[in-house]
Amino acid sequence: AKAAAAERAAAQAREAAAMAMASWIDADLPRGEANESHMYDLAAAVVHHGASAGSGHYTVFAREDETASDGVWAQFNDDKVIAADPEDVKASGGYLFFYTRRESPRDSGERRARSAGAGAGAPK
Repeated sequence: AKAAAAERAAAQAREAAAMAMASWIDADLPRGEANESHMYDLAAAVVHHGASAGSGHYTVFAREDETASDGVWAQFNDDKVIAADPEDVKASGGYLFFYTRRESPRDSGERRARSAGAGAGAPK
């Protein structure tokens, strides 16, 4: 029963995240560009353990490398930090989710151009 409840909560969270992200997508962008620059990866999930929000305990799952969609996960529980699998995160029934935007090739090029421009004219 607990696994089924966790799966229902995860499905609801996925649906809510999709709805929330949809409002941020610029409909004027070409379709391929929107797909590249509007992809998000889960970076962290807050999990509540207990009967109600007024009591219980919170833990966090977070990716060690938030720039990689396959980064190493860890679970933070007070002063304890242990390695976690992506499956642990999926099954946790998270309460609050944090996402990072994937960088598109266009974003990378613009960042490199800004970095190169910042150095122009600098004293040597």
